[in-house]
Amino acid sequence: MSVLAVNELASTVSVPSGKDNRNPPLALVNTEIPNIREIIGLAKLAIIPFRGQDIMPTYRKLAAELELDESNVGPLMDVAIIDQFLGWPERGLAIQSAALRAAQVFRVSSSGPPARLRVVGFAMAGPISSNTPIEFLLEDTDVELTLVFVVPGAPFPDVPEHDLAIVLVAESEPARPVLAQIEEVIAQWPCPVLNRPNLVPLLGREELYRLTESIAGIEIPATVRVDQETMLELGSVHLPIGKVLPDGGFPIIARPVDSHGGHGLEKLEVYSDLISYVARNPADEYFLSRFVDYRSEDGWFRKYRIAVIDGVPYASHLAISDHWMIHFLNAGMSESVDKRCEEAEFMDRFQADFVANHGPALAEIARLSGLEYFGVDCGVTREGKLLLFEADTSLIVHNMDDPEQFPYKDRHMRSLFDAFREMLYRKAENY
Repeated sequence: MSVLAVNELASTVSVPSGKDNRNPPLALVNTEIPNIREIIGLAKLAIIPFRGQDIMPTYRKLAAELELDESNVGPLMDVAIIDQFLGWPERGLAIQSAALRAAQVFRVSSSGPPARLRVVGFAMAGPISSNTPIEFLLEDTDVELTLVFVVPGAPFPDVPEHDLAIVLVAESEPARPVLAQIEEVIAQWPCPVLNRPNLVPLLGREELYRLTESIAGIEIPATVRVDQETMLELGSVHLPIGKVLPDGGFPIIARPVDSHGGHGLEKLEVYSDLISYVARNPADEYFLSRFVDYRSEDGWFRKYRIAVIDGVPYASHLAISDHWMIHFLNAGMSESVDKRCEEAEFMDRFQADFVANHGPALAEIARLSGLEYFGVDCGVTREGKLLLFEADTSLIVHNMDDPEQFPYKDRHMRSLFDAFREMLYRKAENY
């Protein structure tokens, strides 16, 4: 079966009928659901292209499974993920949508020990960045993970028996109605629910500034939302930048609202840059903020990714680059022994150095947000403050780096994963 035939296959998926759009009564929330579809899931799929391996054999295997049993839509969810890896996001989301019309509950496969804790994650349809990538944190553990997708306009799905629930839907404009729907349904949930949906929006770019601007030891530029007309007016020098950005002056940072992974993120030096920027990045709305030069004295930029688990910070990675816009994959970490040695030292001395300096500020973000789990991307200013770039529940925290090149990482990441797992057990037991 050809890969492209999956498109036609997606359109033939049978869709159950007979349900209305009302939320289920609580009596139906903890029900045994027969034949929950199993999926490979994000973590096991992502490592294939990440390590430079060919993902097409997996793709063809999933297509063959669909051909044998079109009613089993689990493989469609995996195909939707692979399509995004292959640069076909629109096709992937169309296939995902077809799968979710047939089923909204999926169990992530595991080759770990027998399950001792059953966790339900409430997720939403959309790109990979739409949800907390929890599969990386729980891969092949004794925690059974079931993903329950909440789709606007569709009935709230029946949820299987579980010990703990966590909201995986990350902050974004499309997420707001989904979060509101989950909040309504879980008002009297019979077990603990982590990352409550009413708290997730506190990590929005504007909201995060208001939440953290007064925390000692943190620097965070004000972020404002402007429409395209205002951008063009600014670019024509008809509107002073200070009228829009309270702490602003050039250079500034611009990005389209709800963009991720640095897409459309640029530094603009003068007013006229805004006009050409809009032409390159057409959008209805944009975020603007003041640019902070966070280069260290040696001229390098350093970006830290931290996972905060029940108020406690854990190191995920350090990326070092000569460019201010850093992603771990474009920072040349694999090509530089010196950079990897510095990352190893950062992770080895994380508690003694980084947490000693910035732990109280990170703990205060956790306290103010009320979230049990989130990630932070940050730098450190020359004055020693924590420069907050982003806090989000969707930041990828993983252990996919080549163990031969990054031999120091495995034990640190396993420590982080163990802390997350132990937090889930603790929350479930203390309920």
